[in-house]
Amino acid sequence: VCDLLRASVEINGFAHIVQVYNVAASDYDGRQPFACYRNRLGEGHLVEHLPERDLDGRTVIDVEARTLDAYGAAIGAATLLHI
Repeated sequence: VCDLLRASVEINGFAHIVQVYNVAASDYDGRQPFACYRNRLGEGHLVEHLPERDLDGRTVIDVEARTLDAYGAAIGAATLLHI
């Protein structure tokens, strides 16, 4: 998902003002399973929050998850946040 977003940022000429972080937003910090779908390009979710969603084409990967408060403290102020 992040690779697709980074490519879009670059293609659209925003690389000089946009930073993409490969971190999932969650209600607690830690490693969590994240589901991606080959038939839904760019879509994904933390497995814990939607465990029974359509399993067709689902790949589950382990990702870093952080609360917005914790991550914001680490990276500083954001002008715009897209989740």
